[in-house]
Amino acid sequence: MLQHGLMEAAKKGYKKLFLATDLEGYYEKYGWKHSGLVYGASGYSINFYEKETNVM
Repeated sequence: MLQHGLMEAAKKGYKKLFLATDLEGYYEKYGWKHSGLVYGASGYSINFYEKETNVM
């Protein structure tokens, strides 16, 4: 499913995708780069990731 999302984004011309999640260690297994932390309305931090769409 992750690969499909990357391929669809690439078809639409997006160079990168970004996501924020409280999962740790999951997205790194699939080549996502941990870029830092973001803060939600609750004030708690969650992990922020990015991945180039052309890297499969």
